[in-house]
Amino acid sequence: MKVTKALILVAFCLSFLSAEEEIQLLDLETLLTPADRLEYDNYRVLRSCEFKEDVVCKYVVKKNGINLVYFPEDSSGLGNGVVLGDEKGKLHPDFLKTGLVLLLAKKIPESRPVFKNITEEVTGEGLVTTISAITSERAVPVKPPHAEELIFESCSGGVSGSIEYTIYTHDPDFKEIFDSYAWSTGFGLSSFDIDKDGTRELIQTSSKYDFAFGRPHIDSAFPQVIFKYNEIKKEYLPANRQFKQYILSELKKIVPTIVDDEKDPCMSPLLMHVLTCLYLGMDKEAWEIYNKYYKLKNKDALKKDILTVLSKDPVFCYLSSKSK
Repeated sequence: MKVTKALILVAFCLSFLSAEEEIQLLDLETLLTPADRLEYDNYRVLRSCEFKEDVVCKYVVKKNGINLVYFPEDSSGLGNGVVLGDEKGKLHPDFLKTGLVLLLAKKIPESRPVFKNITEEVTGEGLVTTISAITSERAVPVKPPHAEELIFESCSGGVSGSIEYTIYTHDPDFKEIFDSYAWSTGFGLSSFDIDKDGTRELIQTSSKYDFAFGRPHIDSAFPQVIFKYNEIKKEYLPANRQFKQYILSELKKIVPTIVDDEKDPCMSPLLMHVLTCLYLGMDKEAWEIYNKYYKLKNKDALKKDILTVLSKDPVFCYLSSKSK
């Protein structure tokens, strides 16, 4: 009887240990705010807007009165901005956010910053004179000197609207360390120090396969991408193959189903398994799963299409190049 009670007690304790070891991702979006202005150290981040056919806004980062970068930027680097609404219609300030989050350090601060309201006048050709006239005077985080990273988020709106993130550090110099657009990733940004080295990994999903292979958004595959900070190159780079165990444990939550209905094929679970395995360099396992569950006549043609899209996927290309 005593032995039985002891075994039950051990099992009970182990259940608590397992729960504690479960990874709890931090949703970085919850730490961002549609602020008009943010100040830290010698930097000022201002949201400026202009009236065209719509209300188009962007952030500009200044240091000692000098413009460093705009967000979002177009291909010419002039800053095309994000449409937040029209002059008479409803505005969507949450489509453009910013904030400070500690990523390249030992831990995330437990408390959120104190906020105050502020109105900032902006001068310049074509710009609105008072930001609060558009954004209704937003809350602004006030911070002491720190080494946190500056995060920008923009959203194009809509059910399948693209969400882009750019992250900058300023220690020792102001430098871009992550750009989701360059990697075709999006739909949220989470972080966790998976390998417990003191620096948080970034976790996103690839948007490269959204609407691919003739499938709608709801039946598209969004394979997970883990970015690890590279101390040599000083930027976040794809690192799925360094976190194989974690990714495969997450993949178990998605059950592949047989695809045999030409009128209504449900392909996303199977594609998630195939693409995830290919990201991990598990080519044999990927095509074994594909052959096992895909039963339609266009099997060979679809496989060719998958390989074609993969060849243009910046995440897959980078992961493949590092394995050679």
